[in-house]
Amino acid sequence: MAQALDELFLKLALRQGLLNQQEAVQFLHRFRDEGAPGVGIGQWLVGEGVIAEEQAVVIQNAIAQRAEGHVADVRRRVPKTKAGGKGSGSRVAQAHHHHGHHGAHAAHRHAHDAQAGKKATPAQQVLYIGSGIVAIGLLVFLLIAYQRAGREDDLAPTPVAQEPAKPASAEETAARMTEAAAATPVPETVTWTEKEIESMRTNINDAVRLARSNAGDGRPGKGIDTIRKRLAELGERIPPEVQKIADEEIAELEKVVDSAYEEALADLRKAKEKGDAGALDEIYAQLELSCGPSYVEKAKKAME
Repeated sequence: MAQALDELFLKLALRQGLLNQQEAVQFLHRFRDEGAPGVGIGQWLVGEGVIAEEQAVVIQNAIAQRAEGHVADVRRRVPKTKAGGKGSGSRVAQAHHHHGHHGAHAAHRHAHDAQAGKKATPAQQVLYIGSGIVAIGLLVFLLIAYQRAGREDDLAPTPVAQEPAKPASAEETAARMTEAAAATPVPETVTWTEKEIESMRTNINDAVRLARSNAGDGRPGKGIDTIRKRLAELGERIPPEVQKIADEEIAELEKVVDSAYEEALADLRKAKEKGDAGALDEIYAQLELSCGPSYVEKAKKAME
């Protein structure tokens, strides 16, 4: 109950402009930490020099009147208007005058004024006190929410400035490079038996004989494809000596293909100068047979 009265005191001080919201919350915290038992927050604020004693007395009296139920009726009353004016009272009076009820209206007005001077009924007192309690509860809720937000801000982690990383020394750099080299996987070494090597050499030699036969038929390009197909069948890892046989034969066949392409290109230029379309088609067909489709496309771009 004492806390509620202290919070109500601060609320009234806020309304009178003696404190602002932040000051009220701060003084409430200090009062709860430093206040002596039996001393209200009003007395404590006077002792701290925050408010004058007269102001504290006025607020304490207002709190006492609320607790006793003596709440002043501060509702605005409609001022009386002069006869013949534009106010609603004037129009009502004129209407009653025209209808011959002026005396009855006057009696009703006097009765209302007499009733307004009476004290508040018990039901009205309960209503006023209930409104005050609701206002106090709202103030307590706002104070608790403000305190909780303050605690969360206090508990928030403070960012720690990180020191710049120091450059690594030569020894550390060498150690890291050694670790990286150790972590790099070493290619697996393949070991073949003499029988496996001989079998692969035989396959490649057979492909070479077929390729030379294709070249003798005027199709060196097909011979290159034959050897490359056989290499793909044997896999990527083959003995170096076997790979050397295939590479040397492919290099020789590529020379034959390049020579055939240059001859075909010269013939194409002559046929184009003569405007012989039939000769052009025949040369392109022969070029595709000897060198392959890729050389035909190459020749057509060269002739553009």
